[in-house]
Amino acid sequence: GRLLIDRKALGKIVFADPQKMDKLEQITHPRIIQAIRDIISSDHEKNYVIEAIALVSSGLIDLCDEFWVVHAEPEQQLRRLEHNRKMTHEEALKRLKSQEDHDWDEAKADKIIYSTEPLETMALQVRDALKTCYD
Repeated sequence: GRLLIDRKALGKIVFADPQKMDKLEQITHPRIIQAIRDIISSDHEKNYVIEAIALVSSGLIDLCDEFWVVHAEPEQQLRRLEHNRKMTHEEALKRLKSQEDHDWDEAKADKIIYSTEPLETMALQVRDALKTCYD
């Protein structure tokens, strides 16, 4: 059978306890990284987008031609977590705090997409950025 995971319940556990987050990452990350590597190595004719919080530290960046970062202000991130994911303010703060050390280094980014803009403007940014990849 298929195992269903209550992501909200799991999130409450791991974002409240760094040791539990580390354990979850030890279990899941090697499998996820290998699955991504397998997919990309299976077809070199396609273009892939890897959306990963730990792209650099996982080593997946070695598979990438470009490193893009999506930028949002912390206040905006909090509002989105509270509104879109129905988190309490405290849950959203814990989530953002747990992600502070990840490698979204804008200085290393080939492109930065500003998600402070409306969705339509972001879509134009992505379209324009993709065009430069193929010019």
